[in-house]
Amino acid sequence: MIVETTQGNIEWQLPESTKTVMMKISGGLDSAITLYMLCKYIQSNNLNISIVPQTTNDWQKPYQVNFSTNVISWMKNHFPEITFLPHETLQLNHGDDYIKGQENHRSEIIKRYQNAGNPINVVVSGPNRKPPKEICETFIDKETGKPHTGPTDDRTGDQPNWSGKSFYPIRNIDKQGIADLYTYYNLHETLAKITRSCEGSDPEQTNNFTTHCGECWWCQERTWGFGYL
Repeated sequence: MIVETTQGNIEWQLPESTKTVMMKISGGLDSAITLYMLCKYIQSNNLNISIVPQTTNDWQKPYQVNFSTNVISWMKNHFPEITFLPHETLQLNHGDDYIKGQENHRSEIIKRYQNAGNPINVVVSGPNRKPPKEICETFIDKETGKPHTGPTDDRTGDQPNWSGKSFYPIRNIDKQGIADLYTYYNLHETLAKITRSCEGSDPEQTNNFTTHCGECWWCQERTWGFGYL
């Protein structure tokens, strides 16, 4: 399956032997549209592939499981023929590093499925490219008056979509390109509305992590790409 975008084509072609895919879901726009395309790929090719949803809850921003659960429920309603295996969730302990915590959680799931005789063949994730540098410089932290740091992982420049058994289909597409995908699939008024991109850590400012703060790097990126929160 090839999805054409203004920022390059996304080619979905999993190995023929693929039976089980783990999909990292945060509850945000990026992982939601990636999961949607994965479901479309399975559906359009009539493939017998099961999906293992995986969500790691950050101790500072414990909202991912709630929003990812909503996204998964939406997918199940729209793709009833696709098999979703139990949602693998983990709440990180106070002080745990979020990036390392996700990696450890993912490794534990892969090992457990392998030992049970149902190996996970592919891990799909939805990180996307940062906006251009001149745009990122406009994402200002109101407390310091300086540009926000943004994601700590490398999201600049062209990168391979595959790394071992991990597939990153939207790695080289920025948030405006993600918005184009929502337009292509006509999902702005449905799927997009149940996602949350905010990484603000103030429960009062975000109504206990149920709304967007509107000020963090990720809120400003979402507004730049989509024109709304």
